[in-house]
Amino acid sequence: MEYTPYMTHIALRVKNIEASAAFYKKYVNLDVVAARKEHTTRVAWLGNPQVKQTFVIVLLEMPYEQSRQPSFDHIGLDLRTRDKVDEMAAIAREDGTLALEPNYLGPVAGYLCMVRDPDGNMVEFSAGQDVGGTFHNENE
Repeated sequence: MEYTPYMTHIALRVKNIEASAAFYKKYVNLDVVAARKEHTTRVAWLGNPQVKQTFVIVLLEMPYEQSRQPSFDHIGLDLRTRDKVDEMAAIAREDGTLALEPNYLGPVAGYLCMVRDPDGNMVEFSAGQDVGGTFHNENE
């Protein structure tokens, strides 16, 4: 393959776009940057207009009876410092959305906590993950 694709989005099935968009605004500072309706499905793209990232979270309002939660499928976000992870955990604890208390899980995963969105999807807030370093083979 001559062209290596890059990630553009992750799509999540949600029961209520407004509730989910409010969660991602509060916890991740993402705004609805595009919205549309495809047949009977409402769709919202969440991004950060100040950063103009090329990666968005897509919310698909597709109500369902029951989700197979809990799951450890998750979106991972870096907060840079343990203090910021602790602050996020305190907010989530107060909101009743904290799924995993802050914890150091070793040199690869780093220090992290897990928060559940209104549909049970997990969002990981971490500090100390060297994602870029995982692509470097020290034996080369």
